[in-house]
Amino acid sequence: AALDSRVALSDLRQRLSQASGPTAAVLVRAAGLLGDATFCVPLAALSVREKDLEPSCSAAFRAVASRHRITRRSRTVTALNHDLRATILGWLSSDRGPG
Repeated sequence: AALDSRVALSDLRQRLSQASGPTAAVLVRAAGLLGDATFCVPLAALSVREKDLEPSCSAAFRAVASRHRITRRSRTVTALNHDLRATILGWLSSDRGPG
C-alpha cells in the first residue's frame, strides 16, 4: 500500500467497508495516510456503524480531503446519499475553525 498500488487501495477500501472492532481502527488510520476520494463513503459509513470510531473516521477523512482538495461542492460529496453526505458535511464544517 505504501507504494500507492491501486490494488492495495482497493483492498483497503473493501476491508474498511466490512471492518469492525480493533481491526477497523487500524484500517481507519491507514485510510487517513493512504486513502483517496474513494474512501469518503467507507469512512462515513463506518462512522455511522461504529459510533466510537467517528472521531478517527473524521480525522482520516479530513486528511484525505486536505490531500485531494475535497470540498462540500466536490462531486465526491454531492453524489452521496443524504445520511452519508450529512456526516461528511459535518466533518467539513468542523474543519473550518473560528471565523
